[in-house]
Amino acid sequence: ARAAEHRDNETGFHVVRVGRYAGIIAQALGWNESRVQMLEQAAQLHDVGKIGVPDAILFKDGALTDEEYECVKLHAPRGAEIASEVLTDEQVAWVRGHHERPDGRGYPDGLLDHEISDGARILALADAVDVMTGARHYKKPMTWQDALTECRDHAGGQFAVEVVAALGSL
Repeated sequence: ARAAEHRDNETGFHVVRVGRYAGIIAQALGWNESRVQMLEQAAQLHDVGKIGVPDAILFKDGALTDEEYECVKLHAPRGAEIASEVLTDEQVAWVRGHHERPDGRGYPDGLLDHEISDGARILALADAVDVMTGARHYKKPMTWQDALTECRDHAGGQFAVEVVAALGSL
């Protein structure tokens, strides 16, 4: 995680915020403190697989080609493999599944709603909210209200309904 942070400063701050957001959402869903801490730890490593994404793709300003996108999609299973050295099996599943979607259109495994672990569901939303509200070299940030509206619009498709509801309750 530190290596990825030094390579890409945006990712370094991003994983800290994702951990914070994921922990707050998990608490709203009634998770106990021990599991919240486990989720926050997993969040610190959720993008570690990006260390294998070439700079030309990772820092590209325009839209990715299909081939480039396939390369980016490898970061989730690669990150899970790296994280398996220090995290529990449950945490590794959260890292691997943080880009899965309830509609089955996510990656790397194309899981459906009920197949996606609770931690991966939370990480997916926390990750997306931070990307939407954070400044990036390729886009301007959205307001929190606009990001919440976007999440609600995609609840049940891109995001788990109960996780979006928990975020909305905060």
